[in-house]
Amino acid sequence: LPNETKYVVVPRVAPGGSVSSAELVFPGTLAWQKRLSIPKVQLTAAQPQLYEQQDPPAFVVEGSFMNSSAYLLRQVRVVILLYGSGNKLIASSQREESTVRPGERRAFKHLWPNISGQGVVRAVVLPETNVLDPENLQTVGGTGGGGLERPSTEPVYE
Repeated sequence: LPNETKYVVVPRVAPGGSVSSAELVFPGTLAWQKRLSIPKVQLTAAQPQLYEQQDPPAFVVEGSFMNSSAYLLRQVRVVILLYGSGNKLIASSQREESTVRPGERRAFKHLWPNISGQGVVRAVVLPETNVLDPENLQTVGGTGGGGLERPSTEPVYE
């Protein structure tokens, strides 16, 4: 979308050597669209906690994000970036969360098994969803069909 930054995360790299290069290839023809309106979905993440657990041994990023929109989101992708000294990106991963309700705060615990977090200075959590997929966004409540009311933009807390 306009003025958006995206991270391409490939969480599974085959072992047996280090990656020396990668190529991102787009299809020959893309169906570019200019939308008259794009639904507004605000996903915000809290500062995560970082620690090492002993059983099973793993580096842990534990945090949460909140859906402050009026939509039920079928799929939310959470990108986690780990930074070391000098603001150097040292690791990345992603996870998928499903069925996130309006106003819901979703907690998560993400593990890097058998990895030490000794060089990790900070973690950044970036939740995102596909607002252009009509199957991904659903309004909640209403009269069950044919209603002309717009969804509320106020968060709903249950």
